[in-house]
Amino acid sequence: MRKLLTIILFILTTQGNAQSPVFSDYIVQHYTEEEGLPNNIVNCSLKAKDGFLWFGTWYGLSRFDGTHFQNFTTAFYPTSDQPPRKIETLVEDATGNIWIKTVDWKLSVFFKKTESFEDIYDELKPYSRNLQIIKIQSDGHGHVMLLTKNKNLLLAFTTPNGKIHIQLIASSSGNINNFNDQLTHDLVTVKRGFASYVGRDYKIFVEPVPKGVPESVSYWT
Repeated sequence: MRKLLTIILFILTTQGNAQSPVFSDYIVQHYTEEEGLPNNIVNCSLKAKDGFLWFGTWYGLSRFDGTHFQNFTTAFYPTSDQPPRKIETLVEDATGNIWIKTVDWKLSVFFKKTESFEDIYDELKPYSRNLQIIKIQSDGHGHVMLLTKNKNLLLAFTTPNGKIHIQLIASSSGNINNFNDQLTHDLVTVKRGFASYVGRDYKIFVEPVPKGVPESVSYWT
């Protein structure tokens, strides 16, 4: 959904009581293409560990340093895949690289060191018959949860040397209607050292399990 036509940034400009802020302490600034955005349609934003604000727009990825926008809408290097458009979700992993999901369910990673993009396609083939990614979300531990269209749950991250690692956390096999790719029930799985949840409402959750918890157990509700 096209949620934002402009970016509204709230900047605290006084040293007033932090527990009792008042509206007079704030400046509201609107940013559009005239200020450097690649497009006025902004679907998502991310405050990264490097201090920059990142925005996913209809025409591509943009970085904001508080003053200027740098847009990553063209490939700077021959080794880079084409930058994605119609960006819907941004998630940063522990290495600081940004995972990008588009409106049309495509997945890519932006590597900050090389300022290059890599499409994620072949890496998904061992884990899902349907390579469309309908949701990405941080697991809170530096990994990125990936939910495929056929409701397999994957966990992904990038390594410091630029490699992409993906593993299957929960399989929907035997628990899905193959005609519409909908789960027949909510799925809870304890497997490969992780407890996971995939809901019929598309809610997802992954958490490492303590030692001693039985593995390879699936539940449904």
